[in-house]
Amino acid sequence: MERCVLNVVRYLMVWSLVIGLMLLLVAAFLPASWALGWYGERLPGLRLQQVSGTVWKGQAGQVLTRAGFPLGSLRWQLSPAILLGRTDLHWQLNGPRITASGQLQREADARLVIDHVRLRTTPAVLAQWFGLPLMPVAGQWYLDVSHAVVWHGWPMTLEAQLAWRDAGVSASGKMLALGNLLLHARSQQGVVTAELDDDGGGSLHVHGQGRLNPLGWSFQVEAAAGEHQPALAAWLAGFGVPDKHGMVDIRRSGGVLDYLQ
Repeated sequence: MERCVLNVVRYLMVWSLVIGLMLLLVAAFLPASWALGWYGERLPGLRLQQVSGTVWKGQAGQVLTRAGFPLGSLRWQLSPAILLGRTDLHWQLNGPRITASGQLQREADARLVIDHVRLRTTPAVLAQWFGLPLMPVAGQWYLDVSHAVVWHGWPMTLEAQLAWRDAGVSASGKMLALGNLLLHARSQQGVVTAELDDDGGGSLHVHGQGRLNPLGWSFQVEAAAGEHQPALAAWLAGFGVPDKHGMVDIRRSGGVLDYLQ
């Protein structure tokens, strides 16, 4: 009787090992198109077409927003560590009007670790991506996120900068050139601070600081139009009374909960 039980145990162990190896082989060569069929509807606002490769290393010939707006092609590389509950994803998006790349890790405690994100696009493309009204601005946006840790949707740690090149705003039916602007943002222990400056060679002279935390936000910006820029000076006057040097002091604050309700 004892020998019979041992034989059954050995039999089960052997078949468990065989089944385990088969599952590992299936996972190793799982086509990306199959995985997309299971997970595709959960992708945030995106549809992938012309999918090839494996779930671990694959590509999509075309990425579309839910509204059908084309973004470009996508390549990704996913670590098998996801089988142990830890996501490690490298991705790259290439399109005629947007390029982006980065690394995303999801830890077991639900923290998202974002590294080396590079985004090059225009405000109009982002508006179409997220289904927003077209913004009355022009120029190119260059976003660099060197490191960020997001927990429950909030950036606990952040080091990023946004360069707005050839910036412009539409006012009274004409586009006002602003020059090149740079926003540098960082977060420590969930408190986000930001600084805004111009490069010194454009029509707008600006310096500002902002602060954001889970309870509220505030910013102060000092801005002035350059010489021989009456239209820009008039636009700035809509935000406050200029001083004798033409500088407008803009201060705003509010609560974050006001925008979540």
